[in-house]
Amino acid sequence: MIAFTIKLVIGLVAAVGLIDRLRGTRRFDRRFLTEALFTFLAAFVFVMVGSALYALAAPFSHRAGLGGALALLLFLVTYVGFAGLWLARMAPKSRPLPAWVGQRFGAIDVALLAPIGLILGGLYWYGG
Repeated sequence: MIAFTIKLVIGLVAAVGLIDRLRGTRRFDRRFLTEALFTFLAAFVFVMVGSALYALAAPFSHRAGLGGALALLLFLVTYVGFAGLWLARMAPKSRPLPAWVGQRFGAIDVALLAPIGLILGGLYWYGG
């Protein structure tokens, strides 16, 4: 438990430094800290939801064999991509995001969410 806490603190410190680097020349102020805290909380929620979905899908993937394991791996990759996309949108920044990322739900979100839904549904259907 202590090792996990140390890793968590180191990760948060590194994330604050990374966010500050992404911001450019802006300084640490109340608005930055509020936005950074909100981003950390959103990251925590993404991790918890992803872990819960993974835990729910894992038994089905074991019953589905190698295909189920590969489907679960594809689920993880697409979920991390989806979470990273939304965290990039929420993180405080000094420069605008590229146009393909956008600020709202768009085609890239659908491209990442469709495999997640199909994989989870397929694992439930095939493995259940």
